[in-house]
Parts: sequence; C-alpha cells; structure tokens
Amino acid sequence: MPIGIYQIKNIINGKCYIGSAAHGFKQRWRLHRNQLRRGVHGNSYLQRAFDKYGEDAFEFSIIEVIKDTKDIIKREQWYLDTYIRWGLDYNICKIAGSALGVKRSKEFCANIRARSKGKKHSDEQREKNRIGHLGKKLSEETKAKLSVAGRGRKLTEEHREKISKAHTGMIFSDEHKAKLSAAKKGKIPWNKGVSPSEETRAKYSAAKTGQVLSDEHRAKISAANKGKPWSEARRQAQIKQTRGATT
Repeated sequence: MPIGIYQIKNIINGKCYIGSAAHGFKQRWRLHRNQLRRGVHGNSYLQRAFDKYGEDAFEFSIIEVIKDTKDIIKREQWYLDTYIRWGLDYNICKIAGSALGVKRSKEFCANIRARSKGKKHSDEQREKNRIGHLGKKLSEETKAKLSVAGRGRKLTEEHREKISKAHTGMIFSDEHKAKLSAAKKGKIPWNKGVSPSEETRAKYSAAKTGQVLSDEHRAKISAANKGKPWSEARRQAQIKQTRGATT
C-alpha cells in the first residue's frame, strides 16, 4: 500500500490542501471527501471552498510516494513551505504533523463530543496509549498551561469514585517508589518544623469540615500509624489541641 504526500486541488483557482497519508492514499481521500460532504471537515478554509465551488471543482492527486514513514513529515513540510510561499495553500496549520494554531469551530467541537460520548477504549487501545506516552517529558511551558487549565476545576462525585476504584489495591513497583522518594527529596514536610500558611490551613479545614470517616478507614489509619514516632512539632500541636478542647 503506497504512502506519501498528496494534494486536494481546487482546479478553478489553483489552491491546494497538502497532506500526508501514512496508511494509504485511498483511505485518506475517502475520509476527507466524507467529512467535506457532511460539512464537518476540520479545516474551515477547505470546507468553505468546497461549499462554494462544489465537489466537482476538487481533485485528489498523489504528489510523492515515500518508502519510509519517518520521511513523511519532512517531505510534507517541504511542500507546505513551497505552497505557502506561492500563497496557494488551504492549510490552516503551517507545521507538518502538528495542530498548533488550528482553531476548531463550536460546531466541530460539538460533533467530536457527540461522537465520543459514551465511547470506551478497549484494554488493547489503553495499553497502546500508555506505551505511546512512556518516556515523554512535558516542557515547562506545557506544564504551566496544564496547571492554569486545571485550577479551580472540581471533580464530580462519579469521577472521584472512579479514581478511588482505580487506585484500590494498587501496588507500586520498587522503581516507582524510588522515583516518588527522589521527587520528594529536599522538600521539608510540615512535621519537620515547617508549618503551612494560614490560607493553606483554612483550605484543609474547609475541605474536611463535616467529613465522617468510616470505621474501616479509621482502622486503616490506626494500623498505618502504629509504631510511628511523633516529631516534637507534632507532639506540641497535639498538646495544644488537647488543651484547647478541655478549656
């Protein structure tokens, strides 16, 4: 099955959409044509042109057949740069293999959500996704964006329950434990003489207000703390708490 670079050309004005097919040209063209006919193509420039000029104004053709998939992105970028320089491209994203700069319409996002609703990945697909992310390191910029996006987000009770079930009975490998230990090195816990801020204390207090632990949970906490020596800071805090309760 041949792979490589293709174009979807508007024979009226000469503009083209440049793309790459790593799993066969016929399958790729069939997908484009299906989305364009239904008016849900991810590229708004190409979709508007298709709606304006009609299907007969567009033809699909192979520009270059490539033997090795690792060369596809590099060759696609070369063609993109060429057509961009001539001003004859329909491509929204100017970087091959990336979706940076692509802005999806509300309708497109709604269609994606509707198709994905209730869809569950197979165990095989989950494993492929997991393997695909192994060793990947996020840049500081990406970490900052994720941090900002997650601020103030509250999980539903259903989501919390799923996370709880997923972690139940989980056993970390020695390698994982070593990584967690290494990540915490240098960080001084509160019971080593460093106390959290008043704001942090208030947040923890508000989060735990009205919380009732089950007998099973209490037993687990008791078992986990058996034999653990208390720090001097913790002893003093316990004494203060006890004195406050008796006065």
